[in-house]
Formats: sequence, structure tokens, C-alpha cells
Amino acid sequence: MDFNSLKKGTTTNESCPLHFWSTGTGPLLLFIPGGAGYASQFFPLLTHLTPHYTAASFDRRQHHLSQPSGPFKHFNPVQQCRDIIAIAAALGFAKFSVFGNSLGGVLALQLAASYPDVLDRVIVHEAPTMALLPRDEMNDEIDYCFQVQGIRVTEGVEAAMAFFAKKLVGYEGLEVVDPIVQSGFRVQDQLMFLEFEYIVATIYCPDMLKIREAGVRVAVASGLGSGEAAYVRTGVEQARILGCERFRVPGNHTWWSFEPEEFAGHVLKIMDSLKDGKGEVEGQ
Repeated sequence: MDFNSLKKGTTTNESCPLHFWSTGTGPLLLFIPGGAGYASQFFPLLTHLTPHYTAASFDRRQHHLSQPSGPFKHFNPVQQCRDIIAIAAALGFAKFSVFGNSLGGVLALQLAASYPDVLDRVIVHEAPTMALLPRDEMNDEIDYCFQVQGIRVTEGVEAAMAFFAKKLVGYEGLEVVDPIVQSGFRVQDQLMFLEFEYIVATIYCPDMLKIREAGVRVAVASGLGSGEAAYVRTGVEQARILGCERFRVPGNHTWWSFEPEEFAGHVLKIMDSLKDGKGEVEGQ
């Protein structure tokens, strides 16, 4: 698939150049990558949304091309929300919609809590807000996070990411090809995620009541292929607290990497369901 039609742009926010890519016309739908994620993982999906939206994604701060001039800093959800607003402004939009996956879903929720006025619609896909789980399950996830950190220190990044990946469901027999996976950037992104983002991402949860009070149009989505993974169960709690619809869509945690056209169809259905502030629950 040829992605040369994607328009590349750069803007700088708070001392970090932010690289983004876009295609299509119409309202902005911005895709927020998760931990150790990057814009190009969404490229196949963006091309299927062009008749309906200006579809865009970006390399988050300290990921891939979006490298600050100084040393890495620990994950600041509110700062990264300001990055997202700066990217939307560079694309010419003061109000926009977002799709956030995993840690990107946590950022989508934070955006709704901190800066609700910039948002049209929000899709939160498998965001790991572990603090919302029942106490024993929350404790297990926090313990697991620190086990991963211990492996990173004693055995290195590759071993730690392999242990981390044991929590991912629905990838058996699947292989996705991305040029960044084979590059030095991928290893750097994984190290940055483990050392500077993973602990915060595990224990942090945006203020869900502020989101509900602000009246932001939010839908929660999770993959049928993800089974009952912790990041699916968190979505149940998010939908319960927010009083919003919860959708079950095909595939695993990053299904658009395998079946982008199919996944794009479900994104469009959810966006349409949010247009009037209501929708129907699918797959329940």
C-alpha cells in the first residue's frame, strides 16, 4: 500500500517538535497512539477514512521522530494533551474528534477531562485505566507492571517487552509488518515507554466525573479478539461511570494493523452513533 499521498507536517510545542501525517478532507479525526506507538501504525486505517474525515495521526512526544532537544521526561498526560491541541491547530482545527488506543485512550480521556471545549467526539479503545478495576485486579496489574520494570533492569528491554506482551490477547499466529519495527527507533521507543511512561500509565486515571459533567460525547470500544483482558474490563467501568455506550468491535488491541478496511467501517459507525449524542451498543 502506498502512503505517499499522506501529507506530513511538523509543529513545535513546549520545546518538542511534533511530527504528524494527514489525509482527506472534512472534520478532523485524530488518532492517538499508545505506549511505544507511532503514527505509521495508523496509516493503513487513515486511507480508508478519507471520504469522510481529515484523518490524521502523529508521533507522540519522545516517540520516533518527535524527539525533544533535552533529556527524556516522565509521562505528563496534561502536557501531551496540549501537544494534541497544538497538532490540531497546525492542521487548521480548533475543534476536533479523537480516537485513542491504549495509553492513547487514556490521553483521549484526559483531553475530555482537561480541555473538553476542543472536542467534538471521542472514541476510547482499550484504555488501561487500571484504577477502575476491582481492588484485587487493580493490585495484580500494578504488581505486574513492577515485575516488568524489574526485568527491564536485570535482563534488558527485549526481555521486559516480551514479558509485557504476555498480557496482550488475540495475537496468536498474526504478524504485522511495519518498517519502524525493524529500526533502531522501535527499540528506543520501547525503552522510553518502559522507563518513562509505563508506571504512570498503569496507576493513573483521568477524572471520569469531570468528563461526565462536561458532557463530552464519548464512546468506549474494545475488541472481541481481546477477550476479557484487563484493558477490556477497564472499558466496562469507563462506560459505567461515564454513562456512555460501549461497543465491541472485531479483533485485538491493534486490529486496524491487520484489517484496516474492516476496522475503519466500525470507526465510522461509532462516530455516526455519537453524532446525535447517542448510539446503540453492538455485540452486547
